[in-house]
Amino acid sequence: MYSWAHRQTKSVVGKCLLLLCFGLAGLQAQALQTVIVAWNPNTEPNLAGYKVYYGMASRTYGVPLNAGNVTTSSIPNLVEGTTYYFAVTAYNNLGAESDLSAEVSYLVPLGARAPIIITVQGNGTVTPNLNGQLLDIGRSYTVTASPGSGYAFSNWSGTISATTAQLTFVMQSNLTLVANFYDNGRPALAVTSPAANARVTNSAAITVSGTASDNTAVAQVLYRVRGGAFQLAAGTTSWSAVANLIAGPNLIEVKSVDTAGNESTLASRTVTNVTVALFTQTVVGQGSVSPNLSGQLLEVGRSYTITAQPAGGYAFSNWSGTVSATTAQLTFVMQSNMTLVANFADAAAPVVVITTPLNERRRHRDGQHGRRPGALSCSRRLLPIGQRHDCMVGKR
Repeated sequence: MYSWAHRQTKSVVGKCLLLLCFGLAGLQAQALQTVIVAWNPNTEPNLAGYKVYYGMASRTYGVPLNAGNVTTSSIPNLVEGTTYYFAVTAYNNLGAESDLSAEVSYLVPLGARAPIIITVQGNGTVTPNLNGQLLDIGRSYTVTASPGSGYAFSNWSGTISATTAQLTFVMQSNLTLVANFYDNGRPALAVTSPAANARVTNSAAITVSGTASDNTAVAQVLYRVRGGAFQLAAGTTSWSAVANLIAGPNLIEVKSVDTAGNESTLASRTVTNVTVALFTQTVVGQGSVSPNLSGQLLEVGRSYTITAQPAGGYAFSNWSGTVSATTAQLTFVMQSNMTLVANFADAAAPVVVITTPLNERRRHRDGQHGRRPGALSCSRRLLPIGQRHDCMVGKR
């Protein structure tokens, strides 16, 4: 530090350097200022240059600034709103330095400032938070937009437009910035009723209900039955719908849509509508059907398997009625007013028994030897119908 009280160097260029003009001009540069110090020239022939002393306390200075042989000097990086103290010396070509000039003080003024307005559209933040602050006009600032959960950065709008999240701008009067974020998160949906793989009996419809949520808002809930067109359910965060059922399995699918148009994944339930009908089963011929389902109420749309079993001397022919088939084992899908007929055919050959005349053995037992003229001689055998009997007429 240089203190006025400790300076005792004898000037060889004059007993003092008269500070005739001390002009200060501010050049705005961020939060610091540059001040221009000016003084009247020294007229001695061996003058080599000047030194400028300054500090934030009277007559207490830091390292002087060598201005050279000119009568002005720019002092940079002075803090706005702070008072500085200045003095000047002259030195000759032998290095001898004069006494300090009279001291001059100067309050560095605050630069021109203006408030900035930064707003957010959607869910997100801007850092640093400069909204409402007085910023230096002409100074560069950098802010960054950070999206909230389920959101993405879209763009900057307002006085300045940009598409990058990090924005560097030069402050100006009436500056307004808007950080825009958009919802890119999918809503959620849950089906609370009916339970998975539910079964109902002879039902024309069923009520499906559940909940939905989103990081912003749920706009609507849609449902469809058996792959048809989507329909609007009642409610949003708590919703319900009535689904019409047909016999058998019914696939019900539901989704939610948020205000940004994002859709949830499909949630589904399969509801089996058990419709029963009377099953009629008859038999033509001799045989049976196992299991015997005749007269029972069977589930429409469900598969059943039955087997035709012929009685002795009979063979299975075919199934007739609602379903036709030629295999003894039949798998069918139950439907209303269903009738099946198991047809069996007689497969046994007829039998003929000759009761007279007696065969040869019996005649011998009766004591007759030989044959009477014109008597038939036949073997006593059982022959199928259509097969010729070999008989002959015997003579004595």
